[in-house]
Amino acid sequence: PEALRLTVNENLAFVAVIPESTVSTDAARKALPAAVPMADATFNIAAVAGLVHTLTLGRLDEIGPCLADRLHEPYRASQVPGLAALRAIADGERILGSTISGSGPTSLVWCAADALGEAQDDVAALLEREGIPARARASRISSTGVRARWTTADSTRLERSIG
Repeated sequence: PEALRLTVNENLAFVAVIPESTVSTDAARKALPAAVPMADATFNIAAVAGLVHTLTLGRLDEIGPCLADRLHEPYRASQVPGLAALRAIADGERILGSTISGSGPTSLVWCAADALGEAQDDVAALLEREGIPARARASRISSTGVRARWTTADSTRLERSIG
């Protein structure tokens, strides 16, 4: 399938929780089962459809349930420090929910951009209180995505990314 551009409400932001620990992509993949129940696959398809719908309409208050996952997060959650605690602080208004970023161990706390500073402070306080060695980095969405600058025109080495 071809990737399509999705216009997302500019009031959506994230706090990336970047732990000191690392997990290799290979190790994260090995945590996954070889097959998943049809009900779990159906659940995830419905959640993704709901997420696209809520993002398109700008209904940030409805995102939380659409972040639920049954295909990889139940198997990888133990590799992501603080994921359960981060999910517990979601209030549906400022902090919308939390997900694993990629294969982990970084997680994303989805939040309202107009409460980004407060959300970052809440996440940082939670990490300190729970003794989780990680940093919280606030980030706004960008309609242009990440822009990359290469070291030379024919190089595959990334000099810098912005976004």
